[in-house]
Amino acid sequence: MRSFLILAVCWMAICSPLTHPVYAQSLQQTFKLAESYYALGQYESAAETYERVLYFDKAGGYRKASLEHLADAYAGIGAFKLALRNYNFAYYQAEDERERQNINFKIIQSHLLNEDPGSAQEELFQLEEELLPSNQHTFLLYAGITAFARDDFEKSVIPA
Repeated sequence: MRSFLILAVCWMAICSPLTHPVYAQSLQQTFKLAESYYALGQYESAAETYERVLYFDKAGGYRKASLEHLADAYAGIGAFKLALRNYNFAYYQAEDERERQNINFKIIQSHLLNEDPGSAQEELFQLEEELLPSNQHTFLLYAGITAFARDDFEKSVIPA
């Protein structure tokens, strides 16, 4: 009798997926789900879903659109090392200098939040050479914050 019950349970486990409809998400639906999590500020779920999109996106169609939001989601949950890794990937996917500099400022911010002002300073030095005029104020703000975080109080004052 006991072996009959075990056999019946095994049979039900094998056959139950065949009797219940199985649903799968397309890559586009998964990306839209990640975007909705991101828009709602559910960064942990967004990060998981963006990771899934990147894993299954063999053609790379969603790569550029996913990387920066994935990094933002990791930054939103305080996982700054993962955010930095994905910001760096997003940086190389950016199509113009304005996008690259905006991502670079996010990299600097992540270094500062990760309590690594030395790395933030290095990023600022690299950015200074190609700085767009529209980013001058943002650059000066981060330069002041970085100098303050490095206890260089004289350089932390932004010139008037």
